[in-house]
Amino acid sequence: MSIEPQYERLYREVEDLEHRVHDSTDRPDDSAAEQLERHIIALRDGIESNRKPRDIENRIKQIQSILDRAKHTTGSYMSISDADRYYRIFEDMRMGLRRYPNY
Repeated sequence: MSIEPQYERLYREVEDLEHRVHDSTDRPDDSAAEQLERHIIALRDGIESNRKPRDIENRIKQIQSILDRAKHTTGSYMSISDADRYYRIFEDMRMGLRRYPNY
C-alpha cells in the first residue's frame, strides 16, 4: 500500500519523531514509555494505511495524554521540558490535520 501524497510529509515527520522521542526517553523500559512508543508506532502505521484525518488526530490525542502525564510527573521516564516540547510538536501536527481536505 502506498501513502497518499497528502500524508507523505506527515509520515516522515512522525518517523523522525519516533526516533527523537525514543532518544529522549531516560527509562525506555518504563511502562508509560513503552505505551508512548506503541502509540507513536500505531500513529505511523495509521498514516501509512491512509486512515482518515480524524482517526489520526485521535491517535495524536492519545499520545498527547501520555506526554501530558510525563510533563506533570517529576522523575518521569522523560524530562518535563522534553515532554512539553513533544506535546507541542504533536499539537501542531494535530492542528495541521484539521486543514486537510477530507477532515
